[in-house]
Amino acid sequence: KGCAEVVKDVVILHLKNCDPIYVGNRFYVYTLFPQATVSIHEMWGLKKRNTVFTLGKSIVNRSSNKDLSAICKKHGGGGLMNAATCQVPNGLADGILEDILQQLL
Repeated sequence: KGCAEVVKDVVILHLKNCDPIYVGNRFYVYTLFPQATVSIHEMWGLKKRNTVFTLGKSIVNRSSNKDLSAICKKHGGGGLMNAATCQVPNGLADGILEDILQQLL
């Protein structure tokens, strides 16, 4: 929970500053934050050259109708309606995270 931020029904895991990052089930976050319908994991890309955002929908609270693939495609990524990812330049990451969050709210 220490790296998590909750904004309405979205939980953001800021993993860039978490050390160590423990191995676990990607759905575990929804047991800690049952109100969340979508999660965003923010982490370093290869050798910290970029920032990676992974988006996924809750398997517990399935009320989100957002197309996560469309949101990530806007930033050069892609995926599926219920799970998607994008890799962005580090200098643009904060602004892109805010844009992703606004599209989810």
